[in-house]
Amino acid sequence: MSGIFVDEKERIEIKVDYKLGAEDKVEILEKEEDGSQALTVKFAVPDYQTSQRILQSSMRPATDGGLTLDLFAMQQALLIGLAREWDVKDSKGKDLPLTATAIGTLKVEIARALIAKLMDKVGMAF
Repeated sequence: MSGIFVDEKERIEIKVDYKLGAEDKVEILEKEEDGSQALTVKFAVPDYQTSQRILQSSMRPATDGGLTLDLFAMQQALLIGLAREWDVKDSKGKDLPLTATAIGTLKVEIARALIAKLMDKVGMAF
């Protein structure tokens, strides 16, 4: 019976390989290459209650009086709400704490790659 419940310690590990080019322009890679770097983030596996809360917080009033899903709000809620740990270091080599502010300052290309890979893993929950 325990196989039907989400273990709160279970994680989805997402790795984004990238290269920094001229002027720190980010190039997302399909796989690790010579000279590439990687960001690994571990996300909580969403259970029913969490997925419902994320969906509810992402709904916005529609012009016809109903509701519509704000995809950008949902993506932000997924990244910030489910991220639990990452391997980011500061300029001194110390672990950088995983916070909503830190996630919010990621380069757009990195954040988009993270959310795309996360949605591939949990898409059916949403």
